[in-house]
This record gives sequence, structure tokens and C-alpha cells, in this order.
Amino acid sequence: MAVTWTPRDPAAIASSGSNRRILLISLVLGLLAALLLWRLLASTQAKTVQVNTVPVVVAKQDIPARTTITAGMLDVKQVPKGVRLGSAFTDTKAAVGQVARVQVNAGEQVLSDRVAASVRDLDFAAQVPAGMRAASITVAEVVTNGGLIEPGDEVDVVGVFEVQGGAAANGASFAKDAGGTVKHFAAVTVLTDVKVLAVAQRSDDGVSSKTSTKAQPDAKSVTLAVTPDDAQKLFLADQMGTLRLSLHKLGEHDAPQLNPVPNTLPAIGGGGNSQAQPGQTQPGGATQ
Repeated sequence: MAVTWTPRDPAAIASSGSNRRILLISLVLGLLAALLLWRLLASTQAKTVQVNTVPVVVAKQDIPARTTITAGMLDVKQVPKGVRLGSAFTDTKAAVGQVARVQVNAGEQVLSDRVAASVRDLDFAAQVPAGMRAASITVAEVVTNGGLIEPGDEVDVVGVFEVQGGAAANGASFAKDAGGTVKHFAAVTVLTDVKVLAVAQRSDDGVSSKTSTKAQPDAKSVTLAVTPDDAQKLFLADQMGTLRLSLHKLGEHDAPQLNPVPNTLPAIGGGGNSQAQPGQTQPGGATQ
């Protein structure tokens, strides 16, 4: 039996070779794309692993102020090193048994400066600076700078006193009594750069009975941190006249030497704080 061989069409052979080349190029490009994707994923995973984390104690639930902290209220989480606050606990054992000074919300880091060793340490007496005394004076809204003075502020205490036996300064004094006799007053800076510990029943750390942070225009008392000597001066001045508070700018602790200002037109209208003149009567009846 004779076998007949038919030659293939050269065009068909060329077309088949071209398809193979295209298939081979596609396969190579696919492998290259897969390799690049793998390297990208590996690089991303390596960067994720390199993030440094540290343990931090957080509140598992809301912890009200003045509450003794138990282990069930706490949890430990791993957070990036830069997220952990400087005073945050890293071990629940150190936080258990402490008393919250203020409320700690669920999820918040538990900070060592927001807790105390016992409830007794939260009492107001613990807020008085060492060597100082907490002295309270009676005030009214106008006395406390419009009700805007807050615990932690620095103030000057200015007293307005009636001066006995003062000279009539050419009839220029403002005040007279019912009989027409001129009354003499003087404004005197009693204390300077004094820290306010509490306004009414609210102190700086919020552990008092009134924890509102709003101004208290009807506050009836202000408690100041003073030395024992200054406490005596303050109480005596409170008895002798009317005390008012002058608020410092935040961070300014200047204590200028101020002279008494009498209730005369030259002193008040001329800028006040001139040097006391010889023969001028001072608060309490003393004469220079």
C-alpha cells in the first residue's frame, strides 16, 4: 500500500510558531508578576513584625472616682511604644488596690498620677503643699474676678480698709458718712502670688463634693495656700476690711512692691501707687 505525504503549508507552520512564542512570553510575564507580588507581601509582613509594642494597663470598665481598683476592672494590652503614656502602669499588680482620684473611662490607660494609695490620701488636706496652710476667706462674686477664678490659679489678695484719723486731703476724698465727715480708705496688696486651692467646695483635683468645672459666680469662699505667718495676716485683714482677688496671667509669678492707694482724687485719678507721703495715715491708724 502506497503512503502519500502531503507537505504542510509554510504559513500555517509560521503561525503555530508565533502562537507558541506568545504563550511562552505570557507565561514568563505571569511568573514575573507573581514573583513581584510575593516580594511585596513579604516586605509588608516584615515591616508589620518590626513594630515595637509594650504592655500597658487599661480599664476594662468605667472606674468611678474614689473607687478602689480591683483586678477585674483591669486588662493588659500590647500597644505601640509611642502610644504608651509615660505614667501608665505596665503590670496590673501595681494598680490593684489603688484608689482612682478621678474617673477612668473604659479603654483608657491607667496612670499612676491619677490614683492614690488610699481614700485618705484623697482628702483635701493632702492637697496642701508642704509647709503651707490652707486659709479660707469669705468672698462674693465680684471679689472672685467675676466668678472666673479656678483652683490652681495664682492671685494677689488686695484689701480695702477704712483709715482712722486721716487728713482731709483738700476735700478730695470720695466717701462721707451720714454726718458729712470725710471717710478715708486705702487699698493695700496684702499677699502676692498666692495659689488658689479651692473655690467654694471644688478643689483642683476634683475630689471635693462639687466636681463641676464651670465658673461659680455665687461662690462664698476661696481657700488659699499660704505660709503660717501669712495666714495670720490674711485673717486679720479679712476682719478689718474687704478682700478682693486679683488674678495673675497663667505662668506669671511676679510680686511687685506696691504702695497703698488712698481714696483721693489725685491717687485714683493720677494712676495711684505713688509713694506714701509723710503724714499720710496708713491702715490701722499708723502715720508715716
